Amino acid sequence: MSACQGKPKAKEHPGGTIGLSMHVLAAMQVAQTAGGMQQPGTELARIFNMGGPGVAKHCSILEVRT
Repeated sequence: MSACQGKPKAKEHPGGTIGLSMHVLAAMQVAQTAGGMQQPGTELARIFNMGGPGVAKHCSILEVRT
C-alpha cells in the first residue's frame, strides 16, 4: 500500500498527521473503500511509523473480522 499513499514530503510532514493518514489509508484498504488505490483482496494491514522526540515507534495491525 505504501506506493499508493505518497511520501511524507507530499503531505508537508506535519507533526502527528503522517501516522494518522497511514491509519486512515490502511483502514480504507481493509474496508475495501479505497477506490482507485484499492489493492484487491486486502484483509490485513500493518502500519509502522517512527519519529518524534526520542524516535517513538508505533506498530498497528488492522484486519477484517466477519
